[in-house]
Amino acid sequence: MCQLTFTNLHSPELNKLYVLSQAFSNTVSDHKDGFGFFTEPDILHKTKVTPTSCLNIGSFIREISDKPVMSHVRKASFSGLKEISDDKAHPFKTNNLILAHNGTLELKPDSEYKKNVFTNKIDTEIFLEVLDEEYKKSDTMVNAIKNAYLNFTGKFAFIIYEIKTGDYYLVRGETAKLHYVDITKKGERIGFVVNTQKDSLVLGLIFFNNHALLKRINFDWVEDNIKELDESSIYKFNKETDELEKVGDIKEEKKEIIVPAAATGWVHGGKNSQNSYVLNNNITFENKVIRRLIDVCTVWDVSIRFMDELMFLTTGIPILGCTEFDLNKFLDDVFPILVENRGHSNMQKEWKKIKNKDYAEIYVHQKAGIEFPFFLENDISKLRGYRKTDD
Repeated sequence: MCQLTFTNLHSPELNKLYVLSQAFSNTVSDHKDGFGFFTEPDILHKTKVTPTSCLNIGSFIREISDKPVMSHVRKASFSGLKEISDDKAHPFKTNNLILAHNGTLELKPDSEYKKNVFTNKIDTEIFLEVLDEEYKKSDTMVNAIKNAYLNFTGKFAFIIYEIKTGDYYLVRGETAKLHYVDITKKGERIGFVVNTQKDSLVLGLIFFNNHALLKRINFDWVEDNIKELDESSIYKFNKETDELEKVGDIKEEKKEIIVPAAATGWVHGGKNSQNSYVLNNNITFENKVIRRLIDVCTVWDVSIRFMDELMFLTTGIPILGCTEFDLNKFLDDVFPILVENRGHSNMQKEWKKIKNKDYAEIYVHQKAGIEFPFFLENDISKLRGYRKTDD
């Protein structure tokens, strides 16, 4: 999950101070794959270096003025190969739009844009290219955003700048959150900030307030006033009223990665018997295809992340983007050949030789006991209870 920040404090010094404070708080423990920001009229800087490791971040943050700032720290997700570079840091720009994104998107198989060539582009770049095309055809920015997303499935929150009008749009689906808080001094509103994660927002406010105290500026503590922007909503920043105004709705469409299946299968090889695999009775999944994958991982003593890399290397399809048919085909047709050719005793050693360390990190969901994002988004309601406090 990346972190989006929108800073609007009407002061060059306060904007600079807050962008720096929030960038550091957003990357204290995670989101180490890049940083960038945009502010009017045309100041856009980005780097693959995390703010907490960047020795000269202040040299380009000092260009920030009293204008609003969109900023972003990146946690690269698996969309093909994970590429960490200056170019892949957010925001991204076309002649018409500037966009930063949190989430993971996939172009639908039946999208008219499937015929386009998106060589070496990550999901955000692909979405921006589609959005730019829809922008040229649409009568409003809201319609352009909605029409563009109709071509995708997946999680999203966006900050978008329309170059022609100078308008900012903040967009969130269902699972990607955005939190808002007014910044006040002696009860008087100075401006507002928006950030993806609430805990990181609170930490950013602590940094900001303490830095301000060094300059003898005492802001009110506002943690209790943090609120979440409505899900499935498009907001426009009204510069005259200095408020975010809801101007449209947008529904998140979750990708069905795996669907329940009645059949299980056999995989050649295994520790306990020839041509079989053993069930791991400590893990329960209603979906038998997922259960099958877990059992194979247990038998061969490899992680889901490892199987994901192996599937991508051999078939060109990662588990993140696969269908039930794809996964079954891999387990039925490809994996047995690998086992037969490698043999269990040398399999891990040999596979590690082809393992690409640039793949995305996968983290264990401690309470649910599974690795994600592979199986999380196909039934988000099932896991919502585990994720109530997680952004």
